[in-house]
Amino acid sequence: MNEPGSSALLDADEEHLSARELIVRAAAESLLENGYAGTSVRAIASRANVAIGNLQYYFPTKSELLVEAWRYLTARSVEELREALNQLTDPLEVLEVGVESIWNSLRQLGDIQLAAFDLLVQAPRTERLQAYLPELFTRYREVIQEQLDRIEESGVIKLTVPREVLVPL
Repeated sequence: MNEPGSSALLDADEEHLSARELIVRAAAESLLENGYAGTSVRAIASRANVAIGNLQYYFPTKSELLVEAWRYLTARSVEELREALNQLTDPLEVLEVGVESIWNSLRQLGDIQLAAFDLLVQAPRTERLQAYLPELFTRYREVIQEQLDRIEESGVIKLTVPREVLVPL
């Protein structure tokens, strides 16, 4: 996990961010450092340097805030995965190395993946979190489908297995 107080997500661009964006990034950092159970609304407000009332204006409940933080983390994770896979230009390489590349990308995003796993653990307890899970899986499924499309469009390989089998999430 990141060192407490680090600001991997709250960077030099933060003066250009809205209060809402600062809150979401602060919540994402807290999730990465402390997990769902260890993340408090008060600590997020402090990290984002906003009054707790301002935080609650944007996010009336902790679960609403943390779903937005997970959306932010998922978007980052998916984009990094997409970039890694798009660097593979040979369709056969995508097939051969694709799984390994996905695994390496996920390993490099370890903290984000731990936060996603934490979401899976917490979701059965919170209706709002349960509602977010299909969205989370859809984002990753889209990246895999994009890669399958690239492989087929190259003309080198014709996939005969239904997409539902290849992308079961």
